[in-house]
Amino acid sequence: MSPIQGAVAAINAAKPSAIGSYFTPDAVVVDNVAPFRWMGPNAAMQWLVALMAYAKFARISNITGTIGHPGQIVVDHDRAYAVVPIRISTTRAGRHHESMGLWALTLVESGGNWKIASAAWAEKP
Repeated sequence: MSPIQGAVAAINAAKPSAIGSYFTPDAVVVDNVAPFRWMGPNAAMQWLVALMAYAKFARISNITGTIGHPGQIVVDHDRAYAVVPIRISTTRAGRHHESMGLWALTLVESGGNWKIASAAWAEKP
């Protein structure tokens, strides 16, 4: 859970430069913000920059993600799959808003460190 918690902390702090250290160089990120998919060594950073730009455009502020108890974690040697619920709290047009979603991730262990290899977000309707 450490790289997932670190990535969420970087998102909450709005620090694109910090998020990349939790992802592999060949990471893939999928989200509901255009262009919807980012790949490669700067995928996480580019995704967070796009997310922040969208939030600014949509006048969304005070974005905070809170991780829930993982719904699923499967570990097989140096690979893992996790599904983590996340509550997103924001301010939109001066009003508090909350939404729930799931983050499905794959992780890879190398040299004793786990890193996120892929992350896909889906908001609950």
